[in-house]
Amino acid sequence: MSEENEELEESKGKGSNVKIFVVVGVLFLLSNIVWGGIFFMKGNGEVEAAEKADAAKNAAEATIAEQEAQARALNIPGPIVALEPFVVNLDEPAGAHYLRVTIKVEIDREENRPHIDERMVMLRDRFITILSSKRMAQLRTQEDKKKLREELLAVAQDLTGERAVRAVYFTEFLTQ
Repeated sequence: MSEENEELEESKGKGSNVKIFVVVGVLFLLSNIVWGGIFFMKGNGEVEAAEKADAAKNAAEATIAEQEAQARALNIPGPIVALEPFVVNLDEPAGAHYLRVTIKVEIDREENRPHIDERMVMLRDRFITILSSKRMAQLRTQEDKKKLREELLAVAQDLTGERAVRAVYFTEFLTQ
């Protein structure tokens, strides 16, 4: 009989070990489910916040673009940034000719003035390079000046951003 009691006690001990193992396993599984849910919900909140921020940024850009379009439609000039006068030698093979030109650029809004000022050295360098590459014959007609203005505008927009500079104006243009 003592052998039967020992076997019964051993089987009870093994059964309780299995029960403990099952309970611990279930608790571990539930804990992972809870943490996974928290992590998933937190991740969705960040995604939603990023989407809201992007939507707000897009709305602000659309509003700015709409205001700029309205200003252009009404022919309202933007802020003007004056550059120091340029005096360059023209690219002439037979003689010294020079160009003296004063340029002002129209920017889209006042908030971009520091952005333009930061790039002023680069802007002047590129303008000097373009101006000094011209010949006297390339600067005679109004059409020639219009092409030069468009070339300078493209360079300015390339350096400062597509919408930062609206236009380039000559306020003095002298060749000799």
